[in-house]
Amino acid sequence: MKKENLWKRIQIILQVAFKYASQHAQSLNAIKGTYHKQYPKQDPDFRYTEVLTIVPFGSLFKVIHSSYMDQELLGEKTCLATYGWHSNGHLIEIGGCRYWIFDPLQKTIYLEDYSDPDVKTVEVFVKI
Repeated sequence: MKKENLWKRIQIILQVAFKYASQHAQSLNAIKGTYHKQYPKQDPDFRYTEVLTIVPFGSLFKVIHSSYMDQELLGEKTCLATYGWHSNGHLIEIGGCRYWIFDPLQKTIYLEDYSDPDVKTVEVFVKI
């Protein structure tokens, strides 16, 4: 078995580090902005929309989940979350069972909710 050249190994390590840093930066950039979820099969006169806004809050993030009916605010839930990065960027609710997983290429966030042990839901929000 032939040993790889030291320079080749260093090049591979640098490529992996660059890929990691690039994906991490994309996930952090995906946090910025507003995401929405609309229900396409509705009466066009009454539009129900859910909006997800994520803002920095010290070293944490504040996640604001708002519901609107015809641009009128129906309700709002706010929680704090911490950022994590393993294979992708995600937020984990502090003191709760919700996860926001970022897909920077598709400009989407997947909200996984495990609040009810019998029902696990996944919602998709698209960046505005």
